[in-house]
Amino acid sequence: MKYDINDYCSRVEFDNNGFNVFVLYNRKMEIIKDACIYLNVTIRHQAYATRRRKASSLVVLYSFLGANNLSVKEMSLADCSTLEDYLRYTPSAKGLRRSGATVQNHFSVFRDYIANLGIKDHPLTGRTIYNKSTSIEGLLLNEKHIQSRYPVKASKRKYDEVPKYFSFEDYQDFIRLATKNNDSTAIILVTLMFIYGLRLGECLGLTIEDITKKRYRGGIVPIIILRNRKTDKDFQNAKNRMHLGPYDSYDDPDYVKEYSTDPFSRIVITEEVYNMLIDYIDNTSNWAAEKHPENYFKSSADIVSKREAREQGFDDNHYVFLNDYGKPLSDQAWNKREKKYFIELGFEIDSIVRADNLNHRWRHGTAMFLLRNYVKPDGSRMSLTDVQDYLRHANIKTTLRYINPTISDQAEIKKDFQNMIFELAPELKEMIDMFVKNLHE
Repeated sequence: MKYDINDYCSRVEFDNNGFNVFVLYNRKMEIIKDACIYLNVTIRHQAYATRRRKASSLVVLYSFLGANNLSVKEMSLADCSTLEDYLRYTPSAKGLRRSGATVQNHFSVFRDYIANLGIKDHPLTGRTIYNKSTSIEGLLLNEKHIQSRYPVKASKRKYDEVPKYFSFEDYQDFIRLATKNNDSTAIILVTLMFIYGLRLGECLGLTIEDITKKRYRGGIVPIIILRNRKTDKDFQNAKNRMHLGPYDSYDDPDYVKEYSTDPFSRIVITEEVYNMLIDYIDNTSNWAAEKHPENYFKSSADIVSKREAREQGFDDNHYVFLNDYGKPLSDQAWNKREKKYFIELGFEIDSIVRADNLNHRWRHGTAMFLLRNYVKPDGSRMSLTDVQDYLRHANIKTTLRYINPTISDQAEIKKDFQNMIFELAPELKEMIDMFVKNLHE
């Protein structure tokens, strides 16, 4: 059980049949029922990390309300402004001042919470003001005026959205070193992230059941299925895939439809990568069952479809990637291992921004390689929409963030542009060369 105690609001978290329950208490240790229903019922299908973040935001909200002897319904525009100042100038639990983006994120949670409470005419979500006026033939009609919601003054800008990407050459160097170290886990993980654009959590959450083949147009195609299980930890979550609550079952129609028909849930892989994964699973599973049987069998994964399990010929499902003790490989263990490679290879590692999210550079590298190098069978280049589909982005605005050239890329682009200008107008180069020469004399 974890505690996050505040002067006016406290949060308790506990496990209930694989589902993390969040309970908020006020200063009198009375349960805040609305917050509990929102966190554990209304948004129960959202990722654990998302629910935890929203629980933290609601602790901030109810701490503010308690300190000012207010209820959610009683908040005024002035209270909203005071709440923003409180967030901006009061240090967080870590003793740090919150950024504008963090303040915006808190207010986004407040608005969603208030909207789900069904509170109308709230300054955080917008208010409707009715004024009576005389209209046709003296009949009194209501004219409604919509007042916009409280505008948060904090900047929305984020400076750390996408880190510098890893290039194809970086991928080659990494694979060479991993091969030299006989590190099959590193080879497969980085291949899935760079060639197939998988996120780290999507990789770490893969189980034996998810590596399979499906019939398509008369042929058999090897695929990876992305889905979330009740046995998944936070670091094993597949982004934008449905989460099941403690009382939900794997035969939920929406859940089944998502992983069986949604193209974003199915990643087509080559026969070579499929065989590599199957061999890796056999070797790793046999090793773990022999060397660490207790850990291996205790950390088994749920079987989503017993029919598919029978077809694939297994009774127990296990996670694909394991650590040195036969347990599922965690993101922290992998990050430490990966960074040793980066240091040995001389890759730049951020010391301040996104120090623990270097894995996303592989996915970023996928986007840059496809846009700059890949030529489709018809001879055309990949469009942004093509890359959006490849990376499974719901919004093309997310894909646009990946157009993020490095300093060396920018230097190369500017050099090519300059050379093109000089070819079109040689006299410009002569003039600039003469000007530079005179500066040195």
